[in-house]
Amino acid sequence: MAGLLTDSLARRNGHDQEPAKAMVFDLQINSASPELSIHTLDRERDRNCRSVRVRGDLRLIAHRTEVSPSPQCADHHAGEVKRVMKVFKL
Repeated sequence: MAGLLTDSLARRNGHDQEPAKAMVFDLQINSASPELSIHTLDRERDRNCRSVRVRGDLRLIAHRTEVSPSPQCADHHAGEVKRVMKVFKL
């Protein structure tokens, strides 16, 4: 899982990397913060998939666990969702 997140962050330019990394940190520290814009990905088979708005159309895809959302990848407007679904066979 961490490899997928690391790879997707590496593909982002510096302008996108910094806020995405900050969002991963914020998500792990306090996923219940009202400042976070978290949405369920309704069309996916796994109802635990979430899209977290980083800024503009940059999204962080996370899988909700019992403890907190687990970041999976970062991409522009959920373009990476299909790839995440294939990796996790969801």
